Amino acid sequence: MTAYLTIFFDYNCPFCYTEVVKLQKTNIQAVWKAWRMPDNASPPSKPEGYKDGAIRRLQELSQTCQITINPPERKMDTFLAHTGAKAAQAQQAFDAYHKGVFTALFRDQQNIEDPEVLADIAAAAGIDRAEFLGALHSEGYHDLVHRDFAEADERSVWTIPSFIGDGGELYVHHYDQLPSVQELTALSSP
Repeated sequence: MTAYLTIFFDYNCPFCYTEVVKLQKTNIQAVWKAWRMPDNASPPSKPEGYKDGAIRRLQELSQTCQITINPPERKMDTFLAHTGAKAAQAQQAFDAYHKGVFTALFRDQQNIEDPEVLADIAAAAGIDRAEFLGALHSEGYHDLVHRDFAEADERSVWTIPSFIGDGGELYVHHYDQLPSVQELTALSSP
């Protein structure tokens, strides 16, 4: 029996990147949903010292997950990257594209707002470059991203990564709340 887990994420979130790597060690079928902060969101404020603690935790996770995490100097507009993820999913190339976007941003310091950068990632994932560039402007894929945003809003998903499965829900607000592989398995199981 396949275990499923819905995960709300954004490509700007380095902790979402570590979850991609962590999930590769499981049999969980992840359904990744695009996220942006809902207009009506009021998440709790971060405690004093959070930023320094988060930097230390990211350094630990980058070693554990064997990935490079160098957060960019500014948050990117990730709408096109999310649109590309929907197109990659339709081409059965989501996993390679998804990890490629995170790698481009956090390891290679590339601008994931640039359609050409996204097209390079898609091509490396086996997607026809010209077709992918056209898909980035597809209203159908834009609508799929907006549906994910609306679902996050309806569910009051105010923090990411957030996990929803048959075994429960976890809305990560603090890096100390990131689930272990065992906790992810429990969340995905009834």
